[in-house]
Amino acid sequence: MKEFNLSAALAGIPVVTRDGQEVKELKIFSTARYPEDVLAGTVEGKIQTWNEKGRFNQYGDSARDLFMVGNKKTGWINIYKGTQNETGRTIWPTKERALANPPTSSLVDTIEITWEE
Repeated sequence: MKEFNLSAALAGIPVVTRDGQEVKELKIFSTARYPEDVLAGTVEGKIQTWNEKGRFNQYGDSARDLFMVGNKKTGWINIYKGTQNETGRTIWPTKERALANPPTSSLVDTIEITWEE
């Protein structure tokens, strides 16, 4: 997850809560009741509100704080036994490519990894 960005969120870039729930229909509301604009959206069909920084409350971190959805990436890495560097230095796009570059006798396994950018 990436840090919340209000303009990106209002432009339609996907947003989730800290605990991974999808947030839909984000909009800014200006009301006389509150000194600041209110950011509102739906989580599992229920209306939630946040401040413009995506914070659910002012008292600290919350599972309901907002974050931008990151781009998930997947790749393959070779694991070697008995070497100083116990993993390969390259993340390969497919398992086949990882196994072909170069599988040595010290190869223990080729594993899939996932990360977020």
